[in-house]
Amino acid sequence: AKPRADPNLLLQCAFAVIGLASSVLWNQLMLCVTVLTGLFGKPALARAATAQNALCALAMVLLTFGQRLVPQMDVRSRLTLCAASFVVMLGLGMALASMLHDADAPEHIFLTLVALNGLCTGMAQNLAASLSTMFEGASGALLFGESMSPLVAVAIAACAESLGQVASLTLLLAEGFVLGALLAIAWVARAKAAAPSASSAGQCLCEGGEAREYVLHRFSQLLGNTAVAFFACCIWVFLLCSSPFISEGLCRGSACSNLPSRMISVANVAATLGRFLGLKVNGRSWLPALVLESLMLLGFGMLVIFASAFAELPAMSFQAALAVALCISGGLTLWSNFLLMRNDHSAQSTCGHSVLLPCHVTTEIMWLSIQVGSITGTRFAAAL
Repeated sequence: AKPRADPNLLLQCAFAVIGLASSVLWNQLMLCVTVLTGLFGKPALARAATAQNALCALAMVLLTFGQRLVPQMDVRSRLTLCAASFVVMLGLGMALASMLHDADAPEHIFLTLVALNGLCTGMAQNLAASLSTMFEGASGALLFGESMSPLVAVAIAACAESLGQVASLTLLLAEGFVLGALLAIAWVARAKAAAPSASSAGQCLCEGGEAREYVLHRFSQLLGNTAVAFFACCIWVFLLCSSPFISEGLCRGSACSNLPSRMISVANVAATLGRFLGLKVNGRSWLPALVLESLMLLGFGMLVIFASAFAELPAMSFQAALAVALCISGGLTLWSNFLLMRNDHSAQSTCGHSVLLPCHVTTEIMWLSIQVGSITGTRFAAAL
């Protein structure tokens, strides 16, 4: 008889695809920065990132803490809403690809579509995270998929560029993973879910008593970790959204028009590498050292970004500007994501959990701080 595939492994693969697809469209859109700045100016990426991250955070907050606004959902309802989010993403991806191809859409319509994509991203990630607690190994698979999304976006862009295709095609190629997520959700729907291993922070706060006290205690315990996540994510997103300004500060001329997309591509690879290096670190990092490191990262990153964008450095050749820009984007992103993963280790270990087998309440608190850091970083870049 032929050996049968391990159903648990297939289920983990399904969650990995869901995690990857939840943000691949946004990661792909960021790599179209050359087209975006040509259409809407240098602040275009910062404005788009603000719309994406703000609505993503809103969705997560409503689903996590808005228990009186959002009724408690069973497994089938969560799967249906998650699938609906990906269906909407399919339509948004095609609309955004058409806008970039035609190059004549008003900016407010573009930002509205990006904001809707952020809303769907937040819903999909939150619902998938709550579902992953009901299946063995699914939480780690979901994290793996989310970590691979930036790298997949770079691979898609590289393939399209080698074929001489336009940027809008990369969004359509990314839609293939969104379709894969819908198939993955259908597979998860066939599996037998266990009872949820933990309540959300919002449910605990509504229940009151010991559950409420636990969440408030976790908030107080994680103040240092939330500060680290905020600072690390703030400087990382600020760097990405400032790439058009850094590019112009280092190199001028038509030859440098693709420098921002090169910077974001290297940053995406560095983000994936930083996350996996962080996962390999054994032991719990000392929290005061993490806080100090995050402040050093924030200060050093701000200095490098502002110096590159506005210090009127001597004129560089394209090759020299490319080398400097890639070192800045790759180095700061690698450091930020390496710090974020070690900080997650520290946060989860304080309650006896790990990144691969996380405490749901701790994860929600850290996600909230990351989203606030992301929005702050985009606002800094939009003010340049």
